[in-house]
Amino acid sequence: MISTIRTGASTVVSRSPSGATACTAVSAAMINKWEQDLPGLTDQGIRDRVALPRRQAADSLSRGMGRNPKAARMWREKAAQAESELARRGLDH
Repeated sequence: MISTIRTGASTVVSRSPSGATACTAVSAAMINKWEQDLPGLTDQGIRDRVALPRRQAADSLSRGMGRNPKAARMWREKAAQAESELARRGLDH
């Protein structure tokens, strides 16, 4: 299970149970140009774009952070777009 701490409006810091942290900046420009950016990303960039919306969707529905079904739906759509780009390239997640 990953708990998420939001610092500022656009940075997400995730901490796993082992204590490892990952920091991901999510800007409005990144969200708005999500689908257009996918073809130009590296294979690892696409994999990261699959993982990010999955975490965000889970966080949008978690207790304590305030539930936001609309945001969860948007992030699931973003994950599906990244997964279809992986499939188009013939890669596994």
